[in-house]
Amino acid sequence: MDIIGYLRSNENANAIAHFFSCKIKRGILQLGGEELRRCCPENFYEIRKININDLENIDVLGKNMIVRAYTSQFDNSVFLK
Repeated sequence: MDIIGYLRSNENANAIAHFFSCKIKRGILQLGGEELRRCCPENFYEIRKININDLENIDVLGKNMIVRAYTSQFDNSVFLK
C-alpha cells in the first residue's frame, strides 16, 4: 500500500481516528509496526476498505471527511480543509 497523504484526525469522547488516503498496490492489507504491537481491546487499530456507496451504513468516524477526500480525487472543485 502506498500512503498518498494524511487527511486528518477525528476525535470523539471515546476514540481518536486518523485517516489516510492510500493506494493498494497488491497483496493483503494488514497492520504492521507500532500499530500491530499496540493493538489491543483498549487501543484498537483496524484497516478498513470501504465502498464509498456503503459508507452511510457503516459505523465509522469522519464520514463527511472521507466523502470529501474521495470526491477530491475525481473533482478538482472540492478541497479538503
